Amino acid sequence: MQIIRTITQQQTLFCSWVSTPLKNIANRCAGVCAQSDCTPEKITHALQESMKELPQYALCYLLSPEGVIITPTISHTGNDLLDVNKDISTRPYFLEWSKSQEFMLSRPYISTKTNRHCMTAMQNIQIDGGVHAIIAIDFDGSSNNVFNGSVPERNHTQIKGDPSIRQQLFAQTRTITPMEEQIDTVHQRAASLLHHHGAFFVQLRYSRSTATVRFTEHPYHDTVFNLEQLLTSDSNNQQPMSSMSHISAEQLTDTLQLFKSLRFADENIYLRGGSINIITGMVELNFSCDGTHYLAVEEFLEKSAEFWLSGSATTVQESKTQEPEQQPPAYHSTTLDDGFIQQRVNP
Repeated sequence: MQIIRTITQQQTLFCSWVSTPLKNIANRCAGVCAQSDCTPEKITHALQESMKELPQYALCYLLSPEGVIITPTISHTGNDLLDVNKDISTRPYFLEWSKSQEFMLSRPYISTKTNRHCMTAMQNIQIDGGVHAIIAIDFDGSSNNVFNGSVPERNHTQIKGDPSIRQQLFAQTRTITPMEEQIDTVHQRAASLLHHHGAFFVQLRYSRSTATVRFTEHPYHDTVFNLEQLLTSDSNNQQPMSSMSHISAEQLTDTLQLFKSLRFADENIYLRGGSINIITGMVELNFSCDGTHYLAVEEFLEKSAEFWLSGSATTVQESKTQEPEQQPPAYHSTTLDDGFIQQRVNP
């Protein structure tokens, strides 16, 4: 685990994560504010919709340049009208703010609303070169890595599967499933959900022909699709690929293509299911041996299908065709499960 040793380093790390989406949110809000028929209700709605890009926020609200709250405070549980017209100009995070700044992340402080550690990100909304308003977003310290001194691990993690499944690995063969028969269409649909419909996590279970999807609009809820639902559902939620994504469109395409290769590569050792999270930049692989790998997309794409299944095709064929053995068979391990899968070879 990488340790972030100082508050300054923590703030720098968090700024790099939140500044870009917050700037995009400010640009959208500026477009609404510049309209002649703009109302407080319209700007509140625009801000609430835009905050789907930052599902980790605790509170969000709009401030006047003088430090007066001009919209309800927005949270995941609803909007609080009681804070409208509240003067927060003496709060520590606003005192750190300078009108010449475009973006600022405050030092940690205790929130008067939640009585918990908090940090506030502030981004100005500019119209015709002047500061029209300020977006303020509070992040709860109890749920954010900025406060606990660590960054999420992106190490390659391997988990061996059920021993009884591994022992029967070469007694089973892959069964063609409905999802497998339409795998290209399934992958196109998965990519579309991530690119255009606000999804940030997709798990494809090829052996069961089901998928689990998580959307930024409801990040704590799983949406489970059977194959028909996945291919025919028509989401009205039109959102671009999250600006917090650690995965490019090209990497997403290559990842799904490698999923396909691993599914069809071998009749005994094959991919049962794979998931991709574009915000964490991680993929999870579950193979027919019940072994699981969890690793960064970059590392996954560096390795070909041959790496994951190295030596399996020849060894499997030998184990299928050789005569019954009088002595216990010799074994060697593949790279697939870090020594946990054993394959028969000729003595």
